[in-house]
Amino acid sequence: MKWEFVFRLKHSSVSGEIRCLQTPRMLQGVQTTTTAAGETHEALSIDHTDRSTGGAMTKGGLRWIGTLGAVALASGLLSNTSIAAAPARCDVRLTVELTPDVPDPTDEAFLDSLLSNQVDYQLSLRQERSDSLLVVELVGPGPAYRCRNAIQTIRRDGRVLSVRVHKRPS
Repeated sequence: MKWEFVFRLKHSSVSGEIRCLQTPRMLQGVQTTTTAAGETHEALSIDHTDRSTGGAMTKGGLRWIGTLGAVALASGLLSNTSIAAAPARCDVRLTVELTPDVPDPTDEAFLDSLLSNQVDYQLSLRQERSDSLLVVELVGPGPAYRCRNAIQTIRRDGRVLSVRVHKRPS
């Protein structure tokens, strides 16, 4: 008796497949996981238990072992999805009020300087309401605490009078 089955899972950041092959002398399971970054991980499980005694109980035992092996591999794949899930991106609109002594608030170098050492984040000008009032978009990697830290960095700049958040950090 020989049988094979395939279990496939597709998640937003991870996809995977479990293949189980059972013969009278061997149960083999292969779990393949592919992350959103394109990395592939493979886990192999082989049971070489001697089943030469035969009988109805052994065949039933084979089915249970095959089922339990598949469940174990599936749970491993499902746990990998939570590990590989990327944190939510930071995408926030801000109104920034500047001191009147800023020469050109629309200058890209000036906007970058507001972020100081937050190199993973970028400020983009969306609207210039006046010489000292800008609507900007802050974009960068998550999680939310890093997004809040980037907003705090802008607030601490001496050229900034106030920062109003239009959309909460994600």
